[in-house]
Amino acid sequence: MSQPITDKPELFAQQSMLVDRSTICDKFIHKSILPFFCLVYLSQNDVRPFYLFCKPCILNPMSVVDDIMAIRTPKPKFPVIHAMTRRFSPRVFSDEPVLQEAINSIFEAARLTPSASNREPWFFYYAHKGTPAYNKLASFLPDTNAWAKGAPVLIVACYDPTHPTRGSNPWTLYDLGQSVVSLVLQAQEKGYYCRQIGTFDIERAKQEIPVQDAYLPFTMIAMGKMGTEEDYQKANQEVVKKDLIPAERKETISKELK
Repeated sequence: MSQPITDKPELFAQQSMLVDRSTICDKFIHKSILPFFCLVYLSQNDVRPFYLFCKPCILNPMSVVDDIMAIRTPKPKFPVIHAMTRRFSPRVFSDEPVLQEAINSIFEAARLTPSASNREPWFFYYAHKGTPAYNKLASFLPDTNAWAKGAPVLIVACYDPTHPTRGSNPWTLYDLGQSVVSLVLQAQEKGYYCRQIGTFDIERAKQEIPVQDAYLPFTMIAMGKMGTEEDYQKANQEVVKKDLIPAERKETISKELK
């Protein structure tokens, strides 16, 4: 580690060539120290890449939840709907149940999603924590996604790949994705967070969920209130460290054609 570049202990540098980003996050971010990249001018012929580490005043070192909220919540460059400014995907959830009234609204948003030829090729199965159905859904999850077993609600999102005249529907997964986004944003508007899960035992899900007609399971969703400080203290700390890693986003995703 290089010597501090100021007399303030909360600000110091590390040459980027000596440590990779994952090591940086593992070593520092759980201490509320945020890494960012810059170039440091040492002399006319010596400009070196460095990671700077600083502990911003907005972060409370005693509150993991505050740190995660500061690190993970989106920072829009332009005005967007409120739910977009709060939405991210935590891995630690509160035990507080999701109200049925909220669930009704959340699935209503999914129901009203647009789809190709208005086929609406989606269907959702869900279960509340503490029920046999929840235990069955949770059993589809691998150890790497065991964190999801703490969510108050688990959802399996299914799609219908068929089309009455074409035989197959080439847009069905696109439409399922649209409906899931509607679900996620409505949940966020109600104060509930979602994390989508792509890795689970789909074959078992096909066999053990009474899926209607031609529908097939495609993804799972963990939903509930974000975990409290106590929940994060009790959680697997490897999972907590993942929630503390900043989400990098593209700066530009569109270009006007002229």
